[in-house]
Amino acid sequence: MKGRKPLKSRTRLRRWAKNGKSTRARARLRKDLDKLWSLVIRKRDGKCLWPGCGKTASLQASHIYSRGAHPATRWDLANGFALCLRHHLYGWHRDPIYAMDLAKNIIGSSVFERSSLDELRIRANGSGKGRDLEALELELKAELAKLS
Repeated sequence: MKGRKPLKSRTRLRRWAKNGKSTRARARLRKDLDKLWSLVIRKRDGKCLWPGCGKTASLQASHIYSRGAHPATRWDLANGFALCLRHHLYGWHRDPIYAMDLAKNIIGSSVFERSSLDELRIRANGSGKGRDLEALELELKAELAKLS
């Protein structure tokens, strides 16, 4: 049995996701989409949207509805905005009640439409399964090109 791979490795290599893509390739695409989504959000907003901040350094893209609990809106551009590192970690994640009020105010601004928080909530409660990730990647790249 020296030349054989462990059973766990062989089993992992045989798993295939939908559309004939390996799970490894699909995971890589999801990671690339996360980076692309973050870049579009940071480029679109250009500064920290926390009230009174406006920093342009160390920006992070923050999800309104978390990407793990709400996979349907993981890469939805209406589901994110830019915050500096300090406000993302110590404001947004530490005080979720204030964070949701902030999201309502930001969504009511010129970046978003007023009614989009309700629409976003409805989309966030969907499953998000069956999306074409390659098409989504093209959409995000097109949006990034518009912002450049």
